[in-house]
Amino acid sequence: MDLSDLIDRPIAFQRSFVRLTKSINASLFLSQAVYWSKRTDDSEGWFYKRQSEWEDETGLTRREQDTARKTLRELGVMEEVLEGIPATLHFRVNFKTLRTRLAECAIPVCTKTPTQIGGKRQTTNNAETTSETTTQKGRFTDFWEAYPRKEAKGNAEKAFKKVDVHVDILIEAIEAQKKSEAWRKEGGAFIPHPATWLNSRRWEDEPMKPIAPTYQRIGEIPGPDLEKLRLPGKK
Repeated sequence: MDLSDLIDRPIAFQRSFVRLTKSINASLFLSQAVYWSKRTDDSEGWFYKRQSEWEDETGLTRREQDTARKTLRELGVMEEVLEGIPATLHFRVNFKTLRTRLAECAIPVCTKTPTQIGGKRQTTNNAETTSETTTQKGRFTDFWEAYPRKEAKGNAEKAFKKVDVHVDILIEAIEAQKKSEAWRKEGGAFIPHPATWLNSRRWEDEPMKPIAPTYQRIGEIPGPDLEKLRLPGKK
């Protein structure tokens, strides 16, 4: 095979997205999403793509995709929804928000004091830090409310800060695993501690076997008194 055949599909992305997302991977993901948004048949701009297809087109691993998607969702420039049976993840670029975000960062404004020898120490933007911390705590609260085993909350919160996927993905996995035989066995005795579940990335587990419904034998099912239902003169 000729070398030109191997390098025939270059991946390009918008340089302006890097200033917006502060991430090469997120910029690449967003650029590819914009490309497909212009080529979908859906009138509202939705398109679907599997994780393996994103990796084939961009080279981004599953973890890199999750991080990029999280960044884009938090910026409000990417929307996601699960639809169909089996559920397929659909994407849409919010071009209105994207336009606003790009306009905001078109002229970079430095809000921090430059570090100089003998000069003032560089400071951080306390408002931004506070906002980010508040948002993170809110997401952990959502996770904690969804997780059925309420133990070692401090350890769980530390583990949650290291998670690189959106809390909605965690909650979706939790709700599915709540229905599994393993989690419902013996009143939930085998549900892992929340910190263990997070550190082990258990949301990536293959779907668990749902608990099998139990049925009574026909003779054990409560029913009407047949003697009372007999018609007069019938035996």
